[in-house]
Amino acid sequence: MRFRPSILLLSIALAGCRGAASPAASCVEPTEVRALQEELDAKNRKSLASAIAGALATPGYERITPTVVIEFIPGLSPENPRSDRPPPTVLAKAPERGLHAQESIVATAAAENAPSKIVFATTECSAGSSCGCELRPEYHFASAPGGRVVIVRLSPQIHRDPVSQCGPCGFGCGMPSPPLNPTSYALPVDDVSKVDIIDVPYEWHRLNVECEKMIPAP
Repeated sequence: MRFRPSILLLSIALAGCRGAASPAASCVEPTEVRALQEELDAKNRKSLASAIAGALATPGYERITPTVVIEFIPGLSPENPRSDRPPPTVLAKAPERGLHAQESIVATAAAENAPSKIVFATTECSAGSSCGCELRPEYHFASAPGGRVVIVRLSPQIHRDPVSQCGPCGFGCGMPSPPLNPTSYALPVDDVSKVDIIDVPYEWHRLNVECEKMIPAP
């Protein structure tokens, strides 16, 4: 039976982390670590694409692309980029309508030539570090019977596979990461009761790399 080189290397690395391999086989070279992660990235993309296709194949759903807008979102925005206008009114926040803590639905204030609109906003982060958000959920949208709009939240189910890398490597960023600005979508509805949110999980793998010598960022 033949083993793929990348799988064999990962097996050796994992065995090394458990202390079951000899010192010579207890770490993986940086180029091989990158190759292993590229393989996982390809699998992650396939997993995500399959989850999106499955969710949007629901009978009665028709995929739509809402307009991305820049709005001050109470509780999510670090500052108000539209100080010339009243802040939006929060219509729903977690756990209402299936919202998570860093998501909300608001109604913007009407202005000249700009009618009020219902906006879904998010700063949700699925995985991050001191360097900032590493992975955010994806959102897709569909119209549904009865004039409803469905927000499909693609939530990664995170698996971190440990691997020991030969030699030194740096970690950290040396400074705190800035807060996330919300991503906001104008929804084609006139009532928050017509908005549904469904959560669709998918598998996401990432190497958890530890080096022989860890060097913190200055």
